[in-house]
Amino acid sequence: MQRLSILATTVALAGALTACGTSESEPTTETVEQSAEQQGPELPASISGYSEEARSDMAEDGLTEVDVQGVLDAARDGRAEVEFDDVHWELEFNEIDVDITPDGLVTEADR
Repeated sequence: MQRLSILATTVALAGALTACGTSESEPTTETVEQSAEQQGPELPASISGYSEEARSDMAEDGLTEVDVQGVLDAARDGRAEVEFDDVHWELEFNEIDVDITPDGLVTEADR
């Protein structure tokens, strides 16, 4: 009877340790993919041009076309914050904000 009691206690303790996260099992992660409808259209592969407002913002903030392309590249690589809002993508990387249409027109670019 005592062996059965010890076994039951051992099983209960093992269950409690597992519940506390102290077991040696590997944590599992789950990747959740959004549907294309939730994400919006695909990010443009390159920049097709700049609006007057974007050029003005860039001059004001000392940004170059290389800086803006770097934000787009970071977004395509998954390193930037990316959000699709109505008709354009809003990208943020290294404190640079870029709004770009699906066809590659940069409408805003600033720090």
